[in-house]
Amino acid sequence: MSGKHVLWMVTATVLVVAMVMSAGCCRGRGPTVPTGPQAPTPTVSRPPEPPRPPIESAPSEPVVRGVEFEPARDLEMIHFEFDKSRITEEARIILEKDAEVIKKNPDVVVQIEGHCDERGTNDYNLALGQRRATATRDYLINLGCDGSKLTTISYGEEKPLDPAHNEAAWAENRRAQFNKAQQ
Repeated sequence: MSGKHVLWMVTATVLVVAMVMSAGCCRGRGPTVPTGPQAPTPTVSRPPEPPRPPIESAPSEPVVRGVEFEPARDLEMIHFEFDKSRITEEARIILEKDAEVIKKNPDVVVQIEGHCDERGTNDYNLALGQRRATATRDYLINLGCDGSKLTTISYGEEKPLDPAHNEAAWAENRRAQFNKAQQ
């Protein structure tokens, strides 16, 4: 082989390698992976949530300022599935009983608290707690309760019933519970 031929082969090889490397650099970066602590992703697939019944122009929530609330001992709290705000069949049975109590006391303002377990960010859990409280309120309105006497608040993960860090505690903390305005 002549020196010219070897020089041409080396130059061609360098050019091919440079083209391959530059082609790889032109591609967009792949998705970024968040760093830091993340909530575990559940591996269990769940069926889609059934559609909610429509609410015909639900009354807006009352503006409640300067009112002290106390636990509503005659209303039973309900629980939610992980990362869901859907009212379960078990919760529907409880809410039917709660609705009867609320309708028998039409002058009482009821506050519905939405709560979450500790998994997820504070902002996410506050939003999820609000969806849970709102879903509970909407369901009670569908059962005939006066929406102008039902108010909601979310505490996210801030007020756990059970402070443990396990599935039993998390299931207990995913809830909506009730308070009544002091008379």
